[in-house]
Amino acid sequence: MTYLQKFLAAELQEKEAAGKLALVSFDKYSKRVAEAYQARPIYEEQYVNSWKVLMKNLRTMYKRLESKFKFEFTDEDPYTSKEEMEKEVKEKGVLRIYKGHSDHQVWTPEENWIFRSVHDALGHLAGYEKGKGHGFSLRGELGVYNRQVKVVSPEARIALFTEVVGQACVSIATGRFPVQKINVGKIDEKEFLLNFPEEAKQDLKLAARFAIAYSQ
Repeated sequence: MTYLQKFLAAELQEKEAAGKLALVSFDKYSKRVAEAYQARPIYEEQYVNSWKVLMKNLRTMYKRLESKFKFEFTDEDPYTSKEEMEKEVKEKGVLRIYKGHSDHQVWTPEENWIFRSVHDALGHLAGYEKGKGHGFSLRGELGVYNRQVKVVSPEARIALFTEVVGQACVSIATGRFPVQKINVGKIDEKEFLLNFPEEAKQDLKLAARFAIAYSQ
């Protein structure tokens, strides 16, 4: 059993009646990621390429999404819940994207908005027509991450984890939007799904199960 499997086994218990996984201590996971994120420097050159590759992936996705959503960029955070977001998309076809807190070490503000657009459209709104999707909680963000990590290049996974899971954990831990960093975090890469070598596939399946089960 690998480290990730041992960690998750200690944190999860089977809920046989519901057929889902029940998280025993969700706070422990979020605190560990938040501490790792905050411990790192703001900028680490060796990881910059991950953000560049991720943006290349996102630009392609964004162009496709423009045929489905009318994106509007706003100075104020437009939604307090996934339900509010879904309602506006269903009624108006409009998906508003927050422009604030867009200072970034690699991306331009406009590129940051592209990231948020794809994140919301392909993540939080995934399957919204059928009443599905991922909420704004950490469970929801883990669900979004597990969905998006399947459609980006392997080189982009470090950036995706940092931007989605890392920042969400810091926001929950501190109550503030985190400083955007270019780093991998002081976390074992297999443990938190930053890389997916052949021998880690079983770990990925297990971690994906718990994230998706608790993003509903």
